[in-house]
Amino acid sequence: MVTLRAGWRRVALGALAAGLVVEGLRAHPAGESAVWGPVLTGVHLTAAAVWIGALVQVIRTGAAWHWNQAARRLLADYARLALALVVVVLVTGTLSGLLLVSPSDLFDTDFGRVLTVKLALVACVCALALYARLRMAERAPRLAIRVEVSALAAVLGVTALLGVTQPPRDANAALPFAPPPSGKAITVGGRADEIGIAATASAGQVVLWLTAPDTDLERGPSTSYKSALNITYPSGRTRTVKARACGNGCFVAPVTWRTGLDLLTVRAEAEGWRGGQYTLRVMWPLQPDADQLTRTVTAMNKAGRFTLHELVASDADRLRTEPTTLTTDGKTFIASEPYAQGTAPQSARFTDADGNTVLALGFLGERLALELTLDDHARVVRETLVAPNHLIQRTFRYPERGNG
Repeated sequence: MVTLRAGWRRVALGALAAGLVVEGLRAHPAGESAVWGPVLTGVHLTAAAVWIGALVQVIRTGAAWHWNQAARRLLADYARLALALVVVVLVTGTLSGLLLVSPSDLFDTDFGRVLTVKLALVACVCALALYARLRMAERAPRLAIRVEVSALAAVLGVTALLGVTQPPRDANAALPFAPPPSGKAITVGGRADEIGIAATASAGQVVLWLTAPDTDLERGPSTSYKSALNITYPSGRTRTVKARACGNGCFVAPVTWRTGLDLLTVRAEAEGWRGGQYTLRVMWPLQPDADQLTRTVTAMNKAGRFTLHELVASDADRLRTEPTTLTTDGKTFIASEPYAQGTAPQSARFTDADGNTVLALGFLGERLALELTLDDHARVVRETLVAPNHLIQRTFRYPERGNG
């Protein structure tokens, strides 16, 4: 029985430690400082957890011992520990707050007002704790301790509310990382001279990645980037889109997509490399069609031999070179494609201006985007593949008349 309880105690402590680490990485301060934010939050929560947990245990023990002399000595020992914990909680909480909000924003923003309520409750808890410790020499301060526990519970509730309240921030301030897509998404790509472009479009936003030829995707880009965005709606109206950084080579911008073909023009610059502009196509709303991709892979596997014209470019100058021509068969070709299994993380179908069915495929982790133009047999007749350092354009000619 003792071994079982000890085992559960270790499990509980491990779960608590994991929760503190996760919350430290998730909480608002981590968004402002990737190093100090999690450290301050983790220390703050650990001290608060010990403070509250020890207080609850002291109350339970005191009640069981009918607040005799031994219980009062226990309360006195706890009081010394609590003083150190309160100091840690106050210092780390203050520093975390300064990362998120200036004193002038305390009463002018929702986050500031919730934080003010929390500070007031913490001050109340400290006052009750001081009162209880001063009175414990006379008699057990049962009422003050119970009120202190209640106030601490209120602090926890306000803290939870604070965790889901957006802190005030400069609308143009850089984000520490790219926000995830909101709902259905598609990644499209292109090249601005030597700079690779990948853009993930989802409801209300676009996240843009720029890649110079020396980029190591695993370690992250080492080049300084700049970008400017314009969007042209199906109506022909053009407007500038303000983007902010979300990492080196990453930019995010709010976009209200219009029904139809939206043209997103990206002006890309990278230190030490030739840049320029490229226009990306985003057909909205997105129409995911995994079945169409499956049909296309099946049709390509059944296709016989055909002629493939391929142009591979790593910068704009090479787009003027003659394409490579080769003869292959559908099964051999499709085996080398990223969608060979008939699936893609992102897929959307639309009809282009010529009435052709087009599949847009996105592989966000690889910053890989493809556009497949299909014939009436669901085979690929044109393919554009954009990778971080390559642009590949292919056209397909099948032997039978009327296709390709």
